[in-house]
Amino acid sequence: LYSGIEVEMPILNLKKEAVDFAIVHKTAERFMDICGFVTEKRDDEGEVINGDLVISVDTVRSNAAKYGKSYAEELHRVIIHGVLHLCGINDKGPGEREIMEAEEDKALALLRSMTHSGTAHDNV
Repeated sequence: LYSGIEVEMPILNLKKEAVDFAIVHKTAERFMDICGFVTEKRDDEGEVINGDLVISVDTVRSNAAKYGKSYAEELHRVIIHGVLHLCGINDKGPGEREIMEAEEDKALALLRSMTHSGTAHDNV
C-alpha cells in the first residue's frame, strides 16, 4: 500500500489573499480546503508525479469543527486527499467519491499505525 511514494512538502506561510486567489482560480463553485496543481506527471511505471497543493488552513479548521474531528486529523485527511488527486484519483463522477474515501481511509489508517508505532516521524 503506497510503498515507494516519496512526498516532499514545503510549508509556506502565505497571506490569506494568496490562498484565496489560488482556490478561487481553481474553481468558482465553492471555497475549497485544498487545491492541487499537477506540474509534472509520468507514471504507468514512469513514476514521477509532481504537483503543488494549496491548503486553506482556515477552511480545514472550520471543517474540523463542523465534522467533529481534530484539526490534525482533518489536515491529514486533506493532505492525503490532495495527494490522491495528484495521483489521478477523482471524486466527482459516479462511484468515484466512494473510491476516494476508501483510499483516504487506507492512507489515514497507515498514518495512524505509523504514528502509534513511532515510525511516522521518520517516514512521513
